Amino acid sequence: MNCVERNARFLVDTLQDVPYKKAHGPLSEVNVDDLWTDGLNCQLFFHLVWEELFGWVLPRWMRSSELYADTNFLQEVKRGEERPGDVLFLGRAEWIPSKRPDCRQAQQLHLATIVVADQNPLLIHMRWQKGERGGVMLESLSQVQQCSRYERLFAIKRRK
Repeated sequence: MNCVERNARFLVDTLQDVPYKKAHGPLSEVNVDDLWTDGLNCQLFFHLVWEELFGWVLPRWMRSSELYADTNFLQEVKRGEERPGDVLFLGRAEWIPSKRPDCRQAQQLHLATIVVADQNPLLIHMRWQKGERGGVMLESLSQVQQCSRYERLFAIKRRK
């Protein structure tokens, strides 16, 4: 087990009871201490994971749509060339998000971060799923994609 995976498992264990809350994203005016009881969404969780696990900081105004469209901070990566820290953009199979940040489907893309890169990458993410356990999860890509909200991989990006 590498140190990124060990730290990711610690995050999952520590934050396992933090609920998913759509309204608590990177731009929310919520007190950081309240996030651990009130919840947060996958976009804010992505920012926290990048800061905690990799020491990388992106502007907080960057949500999934801005990250998906961005070419200044991130670069596209081909499937099979992933490495720890890469961010995956997932969504519903029928979506056709554009690279415009105002695209509604791009705004709803789910973010997950690669912890272990292999044929079936291990991801850390903040999961929402009606009727099932949500929250902070450490799952393989194939496990994540079993949920219809996350079944299609739209892009993989890496910090430049």
